[in-house]
Amino acid sequence: MEEGLDPEKQPMPASTERNETSSATSTSRPTRGYAHLAEFMTKTRHGMMRRFKDLSTQNLLYLQAELYQLRFELDREAAADAQFPRSDERSNWDFHWNLLATSGQRGGDKRWKIWLKLRERLYEYQDAIQRHAKVASMAGPTADQRRILAKIVGRDSLSDDSMQFLSRELRGLEPEAYKEGFLDDLVLLEAADEDNDPLERFVVNAVLRLLRAFRGCKMKLIRQEDIESGLGGSLAIVGGRVYQWDKRTYSRANRVIGAMFSAVVPVASVVTLYAVQSMGLRVGLVCVFSLVFCLALSTLTKTRRIEVFAATAAFMSVQLVFISQGN
Repeated sequence: MEEGLDPEKQPMPASTERNETSSATSTSRPTRGYAHLAEFMTKTRHGMMRRFKDLSTQNLLYLQAELYQLRFELDREAAADAQFPRSDERSNWDFHWNLLATSGQRGGDKRWKIWLKLRERLYEYQDAIQRHAKVASMAGPTADQRRILAKIVGRDSLSDDSMQFLSRELRGLEPEAYKEGFLDDLVLLEAADEDNDPLERFVVNAVLRLLRAFRGCKMKLIRQEDIESGLGGSLAIVGGRVYQWDKRTYSRANRVIGAMFSAVVPVASVVTLYAVQSMGLRVGLVCVFSLVFCLALSTLTKTRRIEVFAATAAFMSVQLVFISQGN
């Protein structure tokens, strides 16, 4: 190295420049195939997989059958050992586990081997039951979420041939893994609190679609660069293509519509009861509004049954106090 030359200012070797350029290119290259689908699922909370409940149940049945067979063989060996006289070691295996566990050292370990195999299958069986129950209890996607994912995978609506799958479960216009008939067998990988909210699913989306029809709300067509930069808001299918609601607009609409629906029944009840003079008709209207309140609470929210009962009782009590004071 020449004297007086700062090593930090030395020119970079050409090979190093090529390596850095190639690594930068590889990191900025758009994802394709399974990597692109995984990126979409992660950034849109539309990640869903098959539960394969039928295969899981069949596996449990096979394990149960194995346990029954091993239990039968174990009982048969135990009954045969019990026939030996007390002077024989085998007759004592039921009373001393160590004699049974070390019976292989004396050439008679068939019964212990059956037990060890049964123990292994029992653990596998119990673990499979827990896994099956856990997967079965996970939230599933809505019909719209399934339809969006099937459209994206099947029709490659994100362009650039990024999802032209060749494998059996994802190829074709209607991917086998996400067919409509498998909706109940799909599990949502990242279900948020608002996912599957009936109010959001039936009311908010309908209102936004109505506003869009009158050009009061805009949607953005999703493209590949949107996946790479990150998505926000909710997705919807219009004309066979996948669009995205503006995140701020969707969140604001969700809050406003939810607040309006929570107030419409109490307000309607107070106004109606104030206008009606007949006490008999008032009592009848109290029953009607309480029933409407109960049905709305049950169908449009995720409230538990005991909470619905308590809220309905409180709502009905307030109405009765109102009409009694008015009278």
